[in-house]
Amino acid sequence: MQVYPSVFFVTKELLSITGSGFSAQRAEASKNLIQKTFQTIDLISIKFYDTVLHSIDSDLFNSENFDTFSDAAIYVIEKMSHGFNRLGKAHGKGFFNYDTDPPTLWSGLKVFEKRSFNIPEQDITDRLTFAAVIGALQTTEEEAASIDPEIKALIATRMAELAAAYGKRFADPRSAPPSAA
Repeated sequence: MQVYPSVFFVTKELLSITGSGFSAQRAEASKNLIQKTFQTIDLISIKFYDTVLHSIDSDLFNSENFDTFSDAAIYVIEKMSHGFNRLGKAHGKGFFNYDTDPPTLWSGLKVFEKRSFNIPEQDITDRLTFAAVIGALQTTEEEAASIDPEIKALIATRMAELAAAYGKRFADPRSAPPSAA
């Protein structure tokens, strides 16, 4: 199975958001981006993410230049795979229950909720959107070079804001690391 980098970045980010305490009620209310991303994770297979997680070389995993899974995402993958045996659509259950038509969001997602979770809706949308942008930037440098400079500046600014708030995985992959002065 081929998983495109943009899809992988977006789904990893939703795993991170979920592990940070995202409310199942908010997921249920969002009929578009969030639920479709959960369905994508189920389709790809939670087992796939678990396999990727456990096959990563530890030196690479700890590299400053490679931000694979956040601790929150690892928690969700481990809990879904090993704690709840919810491995994705091919296995009959994941973030959704597939024994109903249409499939329903799994009520057990409540286990990941935290009262302290207070990420604005726009940040959640941007985290998922910009995860896709970052994945695309890493694979299509030639296309990125053709983007209007003003749009590039807006994207770079928002990516910097997200990186400051949520981690280096939102840093523009085309920018050089800060030099030690």
